[in-house]
Amino acid sequence: MNEIIEVAVRGVSVLIALWIIARLMPVKPAGQLSLLELLWLAGLVVVAGMGSVLLSIPASHVAVALFLWGGLPLFIYWLCRKSRTVAKLMMGRREEVARNGTFFEKVLTKKGITVDELLYKLASNHVFRLSDVESAVLERNGELTVEVKQDKRTPTPVTVIREGVIDHDALSSRGLSQQFLSTELEKQQVTLKNVYIGQVDEYGQLFIDVYNDQLSKEQPESELPLLWASLRRAQAELSAYSLQEEETSVKDMYTRCSHQLDEAIQEVKPLLKP
Repeated sequence: MNEIIEVAVRGVSVLIALWIIARLMPVKPAGQLSLLELLWLAGLVVVAGMGSVLLSIPASHVAVALFLWGGLPLFIYWLCRKSRTVAKLMMGRREEVARNGTFFEKVLTKKGITVDELLYKLASNHVFRLSDVESAVLERNGELTVEVKQDKRTPTPVTVIREGVIDHDALSSRGLSQQFLSTELEKQQVTLKNVYIGQVDEYGQLFIDVYNDQLSKEQPESELPLLWASLRRAQAELSAYSLQEEETSVKDMYTRCSHQLDEAIQEVKPLLKP
């Protein structure tokens, strides 16, 4: 019975010590821990577990071990904040592994990154073409941070309504007003208080999700196909005018405008064509 009480006392004491150490350590998501930090945590857990149940180990020895495994990392963290050199030595450093679509094979090999692992890390960042990469950096924890070329970036919608409340800052970032939201919500026959989430895409179209999933709502039909058809019709009319016109200068003007509009249509074709 005395042994059970001793195990309970040790266990509670170790848990309190671990809680104190955890409160003093820098707050980081588990996925951002470096290999060294993971080894520290593993060692600390082993010391805590063994010290709790192995009564043959004196309690003073357990306390010293906990102090070393918990205190030494805290001291190293403090040194890392004071010195970049110590931080690079103890935690490692970020390594650039790609620039302008070119990957540095020597750096990847040095870090032990295989081709399959590289492709997996790129896919995790939603990148599937090597040529789309502007730059890539291998972080201390092995994660790959990828910056995609400007023309390959996917536009991100802006959330302008959250739980029936308008985010005016997000709305202003797109150059839109509250009147715009009121008009769009009226088109979809939905009141603001019934909107759970509302997002505006890069074309200024509002997409919403309402609280009551059974509530009928009409998502806006895209006006892009209509714009595409209007541009094609205008280009065709310019071509027709150039054929009908007899005066050379006017004929050349219509022809030039038709060609310029056709070039513009070809540039926006991927965005507008249904």
